[in-house]
Amino acid sequence: GFTGVFSVLEGGQKTPAEYWGLGITPLDQEIEVIVGKKGEFYLENLKPGNYPARLFTKGKECRFEIAIPDDKEQVMVPLGELTCTLP
Repeated sequence: GFTGVFSVLEGGQKTPAEYWGLGITPLDQEIEVIVGKKGEFYLENLKPGNYPARLFTKGKECRFEIAIPDDKEQVMVPLGELTCTLP
């Protein structure tokens, strides 16, 4: 599993992506989940690699790439804070 916090940078202000939608495309089909309170997330069953991703809510969308590390030693791999900048 992979854990961390998603934030969004808009107009110079960073806020948690609390309850935003998250879409990740590890293969040909996008997986969508809801980001939790304070921007916290938990992902599982992703192979190591870089994947296209997006955060979205109420007409706003932010695209970025998420890096899933190859870490077989930890059951829960912390990814830290990931920040996406809105255009």
